[in-house]
Formats: sequence, C-alpha cells, structure tokens
Amino acid sequence: MTIMQPLEAEQIKMNLVRLSPSMSHIVLRPRFQIDTNESSICPWMATDGLKIFINGEKMLEKDSSFHCLAYVHEIAHIIAGHCYMLRQEWYKTLNIKVMDFACENVANYIAKMFGFKIPPYLVYEEKWDGMTEWEIYHKIMNDPAEKERVEKMMAQAGSGDQGLPEHGKWGTLSEAEASKAKADSAAAVARVASDMRQKGQGSQAAFFARMVEALTDNTDWEFYLEKYLEHTPTMDWSYSRLDQRSYISGGMLYPGLRDIDHHRTTLRKCVTFIDTSGSVGGPMLAKAVGGCKAILEKLGGYDSYIGYCDAEVHTVGPLSEWKDIPPTGGGGTSFVPVFDWIKETLDDDVNVLIYFTDGMGSFPDHQPPYDVIWMDFGPGVDFPFGEVVKFKLT
Repeated sequence: MTIMQPLEAEQIKMNLVRLSPSMSHIVLRPRFQIDTNESSICPWMATDGLKIFINGEKMLEKDSSFHCLAYVHEIAHIIAGHCYMLRQEWYKTLNIKVMDFACENVANYIAKMFGFKIPPYLVYEEKWDGMTEWEIYHKIMNDPAEKERVEKMMAQAGSGDQGLPEHGKWGTLSEAEASKAKADSAAAVARVASDMRQKGQGSQAAFFARMVEALTDNTDWEFYLEKYLEHTPTMDWSYSRLDQRSYISGGMLYPGLRDIDHHRTTLRKCVTFIDTSGSVGGPMLAKAVGGCKAILEKLGGYDSYIGYCDAEVHTVGPLSEWKDIPPTGGGGTSFVPVFDWIKETLDDDVNVLIYFTDGMGSFPDHQPPYDVIWMDFGPGVDFPFGEVVKFKLT
C-alpha cells in the first residue's frame, strides 16, 4: 500500500508559508501525525487541537492544492477553538448539526482568507463570512426555516448525533493539553490580527481579534503571554535562521524566528500597567506582576517597566524592581493617562503594553502604534482595540 510519507506531509506547510508568509505564525505550529488506517474516522485530514492527522493513503489521491486547502481547514478549526468544545458539558445541549455547519463555515472562510477558492462540495456559504461560529449558530437557531434547511444539509453531509465523522478527534486532549494548545493558538492568532491591522485589513483583524478573546477565556494567561511576547512585531520567520527541525528532517528546510530589525541596538520595550481603581492587591497583584516578570526574564531581550494608574499615572519603574514600587491609587478609572505617559516619556517607542484592568474606564480616541494586551478581570466590557485576555483573579 502506497501512502503519503512524512516528508511529503511537511511539504504542505512549506507550500503554505510561500503562499501566505504573514500566516506563518499559525501554519508552522501543529505537528503532523500520519494515519494510514483505511477505516479511520479521518477521511482526509483531522485534528485534535494539537496535532493534525493525515490519512496517508487517501491524500495521495489528491493534488497539492487540495492538500494545502485541507491543512488550512484543520488549522482553522484549531485557531477558532472548535476542537475544544466537546470537552464542555454545554456542548451536549447544542443542536450538533447546526454547530457543525457553523464551524465548517468559519473554517472555510479562514481558508478563503488564505486565498483559496472553496469548492462546492464543502460546507460553505458566503453570506456567513466574517461571523464566528456562535454568531452563525444563533442566527440559524432563531430562524425555524433556516434551521430546518441546515439540518437537512448537514444530515446529507454525514453529521449525526456525534457530529461530522472528521470531527471525531475533537475533545480528546486532556484538560492541561487543551489549555496549553488554546493559549498557543491564541498567541499566534493575535500576532496575525496585529499584522492585519498594520496592513489596513481592519475587518479581518477584527474577526481574528474576536477569535483571540474566545480562545483566551479561562485559559493559561501566563503561557499565552509568553507565546505572544515570543513573537513580537520585530520577530518574523526567515530562512536566514533555520528552525532546529531543519537539522533532523532529512532535507526539509524550516524557516526560523529571527529579529527582522537586526540593526536595532536597544532592547525591545514592554510596559505593564495595573489598574488600581478596583480591588487589585495582595496575592492577586503579586501573581500578575510576578508572572509578567518571570516571562520577560525567561525570554530576554526586553526593557520592561511596571506602573500603576487609576485616573492618573502614579508610580512607574523597572519591572525588575516591582517589589519596591508600591501600588498607588484607588480613585476613578481612565486609561488615557497611561497612553499619554508612554507617548510623552517613551515617544511611543514601545513594542507592547500589558494592562491588567476590569475595563471599566475611559479609552483613548485612537489606537496607539504598538500592541496592547488587555488582561481583563472584569465583567466583560468591549475594548475598542488590542487583544483581550480573560484573566481570573484567583
């Protein structure tokens, strides 16, 4: 029996990197596992949220264009968090056929953003473009005629009580594995969203930003931050610095992460601010600031600051000396002074601002020229820009 070989499978990634370099942060993450079992639930490709499985025999029947489309489709399920739903008790209460339809549409919309033309035999309708799976799901469930139409369509596509057969590996990761995989995916998607905003692709950036918020809800925030800061705006994939996999792959060359601003002689800058208008203090504060400090020290290459603000900026100093910088504040909340401080003191020469807050305050009128991560421990307000990470104060 002739099957697709591991090296051929890895070539799919390289083809996608060449097709869409800006998506490298996402494409190069999952590891392939070849599945040659003809009776497998994996008809072409499947994923559990951590690996991508390939039916090595069936994939040889398709050309390289199909290989890339199938890979992007599975990647989309990972970065949208679809693979982790089956672990949740509430999943059993859903209309599985409608949710399958919603997830397939989102996955194929993401493939479309890669530049692929979606073939008619896949579950995809253009009218749902730009919506998340939950937005699609609720619209369909609130329209009885549409619900009946979608249920019939998905039944014909093979969706049963347990969903589509190719989704059979969803929910098989342990809780710890799923948490790490979600955080890693969120960091990669946030990087892509940031790149899209810089290129003026606002609607697509907003779509990915909503995806990040869903992925980071109740996730491992420290792991997310580490992965995000590892891929700063000055870091990109390049063949001038090969990934270590290149030396054990039998000839396949993998681009590695390198600092594209190689003439820069100063450290990258990261500023962390704590909203002191609410009930942030004691162990919660130590966890937040100590976690940031440990991550930045582990990564290296950062000049880091810590500051406190309610309606005005109070104490600010080096993050390395955070224990000697007392939290100050307790009044109303405005985020504007922090952005003003960064502009006036650092001339906006910052790579990323990390802001721990409940989100209950006034925001600047304009988005700054650097990345912003809102570590949100509040009731869930709408942040006008930046990436939002749900942060539990426990």
